Formats: sequence, structure tokens, C-alpha cells
Amino acid sequence: MCKMTQVAPAGVEWQVLNDVCEYHPEQWKPLLDECRGKIDKVRRRDITLTLKTRDGKPLANRGIRVQQVQSAFLWGFGSWGLMNALRDGTYAREDVQRQYHYFAKFFNTVNLLHYWVEKHCDRAPVSEEFQGYPDYSNIQQALDWAMTNGLTPKGHPIYWSIPKATPQWLYKYDYETRMKFLEVRVRTITARFKGKMKLYDAINEMLWEPTLRTVEQRHWPHITPTEQMCEYIELVLKWAREEDPDARYLINDYGVLVGHHEEIAVDTNEGKRITRHQQALRYVELLQALKARGAAPDAVGLQGFFGGWGHHDRDIATLDALGTQTGLPVIITEFGASTQQIKAMEKAGAKPEQISELVGQYIENVMVTCFAHQSVEGFYFWYNTDLLLNGKGYPSALYHRLYDLIHKQWRTDETLKTDANGRVTLRGFCGDYRVRLMDTPQPYGVGFSLPEQSRGAVAFELVV
Repeated sequence: MCKMTQVAPAGVEWQVLNDVCEYHPEQWKPLLDECRGKIDKVRRRDITLTLKTRDGKPLANRGIRVQQVQSAFLWGFGSWGLMNALRDGTYAREDVQRQYHYFAKFFNTVNLLHYWVEKHCDRAPVSEEFQGYPDYSNIQQALDWAMTNGLTPKGHPIYWSIPKATPQWLYKYDYETRMKFLEVRVRTITARFKGKMKLYDAINEMLWEPTLRTVEQRHWPHITPTEQMCEYIELVLKWAREEDPDARYLINDYGVLVGHHEEIAVDTNEGKRITRHQQALRYVELLQALKARGAAPDAVGLQGFFGGWGHHDRDIATLDALGTQTGLPVIITEFGASTQQIKAMEKAGAKPEQISELVGQYIENVMVTCFAHQSVEGFYFWYNTDLLLNGKGYPSALYHRLYDLIHKQWRTDETLKTDANGRVTLRGFCGDYRVRLMDTPQPYGVGFSLPEQSRGAVAFELVV
């Protein structure tokens, strides 16, 4: 049984979706066991390696280590704290550096924030609060940090139509002029970070918000017709791809959950009530409409499963709808175990260790359901990363638990021996590999990559 939060301030109305539910992991064991059984088929491939010398002779009967050094699946975190630390200089503190050192070991990608403005947050990373004075120094710092630490940079967001993310100075212009300023922003960001920022949340939360034409009339939930959403989304994607056609562009939203039929206790701008299930159907309709126009995003952004803890069956049904039905990959962009849920457990008298165990179990279970789904290509934390470290920046028990999952259980590391033709076969997770000769004074190796997009058996001929 879930209880919905009833009141939320303007600009963060999504908090009404922050349900509090009872969560019993044992209830979901059969489904989660089924998911774990799918991981091998979804994430691993049959690999044949043939090793040869530079003059073409097979490296026969040689001991080798085939070690995965990076996952093709994106495991990421939000950079709000990192960007503030880089901006105000607190990154120089030993405990802060330690924290992000461990994050860089845990994750392989980071969500870099660059709001146009963010009026509800004093310390949000913004780029043009004052007209004519764009400032990209903070995101540049974070981008440099990401690339130095070998993390894939993801930008968030290029355009978010909510009033708190719309510069005050933009309101004095008519719609056509507003769109011209938006075009400048889109082109500037994607041209400046071309070849560096690998993916973006190009559009944020369009299912709940107005357009630049109607932003003054915004009433959450603001239901914009699909055709009107398509008009501006198509333009933003067009401008971005003209500047950087190699980046991947997502459209991103929340409050989307197949099978959740409880009405949200707030009237829409149309004077009606809406459900999370209906929003899921609208999202599918939008994606299919964009595909029909030749303007589909490169992936579908899903912020998380707003429906309380549990209901993993609904989570999977939502991934089926957004990914399988549209033919597009899905990326979980802003996951977090509900803070309201944690507070409810504290209020009920649960001990810290009990809360920690249940939170850890829930997070792990969601990660399993997503990693086992054929449409999902990435999973970004927005909340809960504070639970990965203790007060001094050292890894917590949850860190070690999830690290073991990502870096050990879902990684490939095998010691093998080539046959007379220099060949070995194995089954491995998608990602980047090093093949190292084991019978040399110093381990020497070559690399290869096994992309998620590969299917069936994959063969590589490597010169060592």
C-alpha cells in the first residue's frame, strides 16, 4: 500500500509523486531471479580471439589473461556537489578529493549540469542568468575533471521549459525571438563541447511542462499536446545534431509508470486529473510521433520509477513500453531511492542498520531489473550517492556491495590458454578489454572492444 505526498512547492511539484510504500524484498524474489537469469543473454556475448605475431604466425599454446577494463553499460552519478566543489575551491580539501576519487573508481560516466538558470537553487550550476554574459567555466571545469578521470561526460539539460529554468530576461521577447535565443544556446553548447560531451539530455520534462510559447500560463501538471511538443523538440535536436552529429541526444522525463492508475491529486491545466500510466502512454505516443517525423532522439531518458519502492513488475513494464515498443534504447537518468520512504522508516523507529540494509536491497534490485532489460543502456544516480561513502569520504558497506556487483559479478576476467592456432573462446560482458600474455617477464597486452550493439558470436584477430 502506498501513500502519496499531497503538497509540494512550485517548481518541485514532482514531489507529490514521491510515494511512501511498504517494501518486502522477498515478495519480488521470483521476478528478480528471473531477471538475473536474463543478464547472461542480454549483456554477454560469445567471443573468439585469435592471437598472432606481427608476421602472421599463431601464438600457440600461450597463457593469456582476458580482462575487462570498462563496462559498455553506463553507470553514472550527478555532479551537483562536484561542480560546487570545483567552483568554490573546496575540491582542494582532502576529504572532498577522496570522495570523488572513490566515485571515479565506482562509476564510468558523470552527469554534468548546465542549466540556463535554476531559480529555486542558489548553488545550481547555471550558464546565463544575465543576458549577454554566458558562463561555461564551471561545466568546463567538470568536463576536464571527467575526462582526466576517464569518465564519459553527459550534459544535463540543454533545454528545460519549466519557468524556474527559463531566464527572466527571456520573457520580454515574443515567441519567435525566444526560440532564436534558444537556438543560440543549443548551438553554442553542442559546438563548444563537440567531441567531448558524449551524450546530452537535450529536452527535459516536456510531458509535464509548457513550451516557450505558453510558459507564462504554466500550471503543473501542464499537458502540452504531442504535436506542439514535437515542433520544438524536432528543432532542438536538429540544431544540436548540426553542430555535433556524433553526440547522443536524449529526451528525458519522470512520473512515467505503466500500471500505476492512481490519479495525481492535482488538476492539470486542462482541468482534468492524470495518472502515471497515462503519462507513460503519452511518452510512447511522443516518441512514435518523433520517429514518424524523422526526428527521434538517440535514446529515451527515464528519471526513475516514481511509484514508491517495489512494484518491479511495473518498472519492467515501463521499460518494455518505452524501449521495446519504440525500438529506442532507454537510459535511467536520475535514479534515487525515495527520501520520503527513508524518513518514514526513521519515523517508524527502524534502526539505522535496518534502513541501510533495506535501502541497499532496493537499490540493488532496481539495478538488477535495469541491467537485465534488453533496452536499457545506462543507469545514473541522482540521489543516494551520499550513502556510498562515510563522513570522511571512505567507502561504506553499500559502496562495497554495489561495487562488487558492477565491477566483479558483471565484469569478465579469465585466464586461458591458446590452442595450436592461437585461438581461445570465452563468453564475456560487453565493454573494453585487455588481452595480456602471462608467460613474459612483464605483462604485455593489446585491447579490443565488445560493443552493446553487437549480436551473436563475435570474433577478433589480434596482433600481439
